[in-house]
Amino acid sequence: MPTLGVAQIAGYLKDNGIACKAYDASAELMHILLEGWKDQKEISSDEKENGGYTYKNIAECLNWYSDRSKNLKIAMDDFQTGFSWRELDKLQEYVEQEDDFARKLEKLSFLHEKNPETGGEEWYGFSISYDCQVIPAMRLAHILKKKKPEAKIGIGGSLLYNYENDFYKLVHMTDWVDMLMVGAGEEVWKYIGVKRIEELDSLSGIEVSHMQGKYMIDTRKRKTKPIVYEPDFSDFRFEYYPSGEKAFPYMIKDRCYYGKCHFCNGDKVEEQSLAKDIEIAFGKMHEIAEITGIHNVYIVDAALSPVDLKTIANLPDMGLQWIANGRFEKNLTDEELIAAIAQKGCVMLRFGLESASQKILDYMNKGTKVDVAEKILNLAARYGIRNHVYLMFGYPGETKEDREMTIEFVKRNRMAISSYSVSLFQPIPGTKVYQELLEKIGRDEDIYERMIEFIYKDEYYYAEIYQDISRLNDVLRGYAKTNVEYYSANIFNQFADGERKGAEKNFDRKDHIMTKEEIQKEISIQFLPENKL
Repeated sequence: MPTLGVAQIAGYLKDNGIACKAYDASAELMHILLEGWKDQKEISSDEKENGGYTYKNIAECLNWYSDRSKNLKIAMDDFQTGFSWRELDKLQEYVEQEDDFARKLEKLSFLHEKNPETGGEEWYGFSISYDCQVIPAMRLAHILKKKKPEAKIGIGGSLLYNYENDFYKLVHMTDWVDMLMVGAGEEVWKYIGVKRIEELDSLSGIEVSHMQGKYMIDTRKRKTKPIVYEPDFSDFRFEYYPSGEKAFPYMIKDRCYYGKCHFCNGDKVEEQSLAKDIEIAFGKMHEIAEITGIHNVYIVDAALSPVDLKTIANLPDMGLQWIANGRFEKNLTDEELIAAIAQKGCVMLRFGLESASQKILDYMNKGTKVDVAEKILNLAARYGIRNHVYLMFGYPGETKEDREMTIEFVKRNRMAISSYSVSLFQPIPGTKVYQELLEKIGRDEDIYERMIEFIYKDEYYYAEIYQDISRLNDVLRGYAKTNVEYYSANIFNQFADGERKGAEKNFDRKDHIMTKEEIQKEISIQFLPENKL
């Protein structure tokens, strides 16, 4: 599935007459790797799933490349080397290496395309949202600079919010990057497009510094109402996405209508965005579907409210199949509403259950009830809507008994759960729980590491949580898929023939407690200090 942020920036720029083109380098690289791997191993037609590669095919491909490399490991949703990208000396040395991975990166199409003569500078922007994207992006920036020395490169993305000081050092240490941007990027790229980057600091709330030929831009204090821009997917190559069924992402509102969870900072902003009307948004999705020929939509909003879903239920049928995030609100126990959204194309709802201990939900200020969650899961499943549940272990104040409640809840309702993901609690700056922890431990240079040590107080406690995650996985084995296996377009494969098929449930599971290695393959737990792993 294409990346939404880049598509939204492309749509904004094109609407403002700025020449640009959007690429999903990750998707094209996956295509290159799969094609190269296919040449080494014959893939029979029955190994393909609905015209695309199966999860097993992709995992085998990535393992094959990882086994052939001394320096890196590539997993379904991760990229690892023997060092952290924040070890800048090692990063610089690694980025400049010539190896098989660099040769694969050099095949990316945009490196070889001749750009139209516009009479201005040629800029490339890289969006970095996860740690595992930094090293590939820096290697790609290095290759790009070698091929096009006059090109200018800017980096932005959500990861910079948490590591801006590390990125400042990275930019000044290397010759690969010309601009660092923290905050929303639409206006910045618009100014660059009309050759007025120097005038950006004339806009209230945008800070621009220029040192040794490099720009540092911070737009976080810009006091304008953010707009959810219409995405432009015309540049994306959907054939590069290995799922048989294709999908595109779409955002209606960029704020959670609830916005009160103590562990989440996604909604702690002063200005509410200019969100789209639900009816207009579905009309826009229909337009994109008609242009692309793809009628599967992943609505990425933090949550659609019961009022939103009721509006959708009353819309005319637009031939869309869609997935959305929701909350366990009492209004969703309305059977007529669930039946109506199923008729209007809802194939999955994704819920933040977090815990089945009411005590922990109240600590989190989730505003949900365990008994209501149970009713909604079973009601949605009855009408053929798949359910995904997000679970969280390790929240401050959680006990072994609280986790037992969650495991028992999942066991009781596993026939209604299609997919799931488990995370360990991590304190995020700007959240209520972060401030509470800060008051307990005090300020220090290593605040994050000290908080982790405070929460996961010893190796025995940490190992106990791991074992509970293992038990949870075992309870759901054969009943629900992990998030990695059952995400984005993969879900729509189940509905390719337009019929709602009940998920096959395996009642002959073998009792098995997962090893640590098995857990790490299935669940992404990347944020703890190395010594904790």
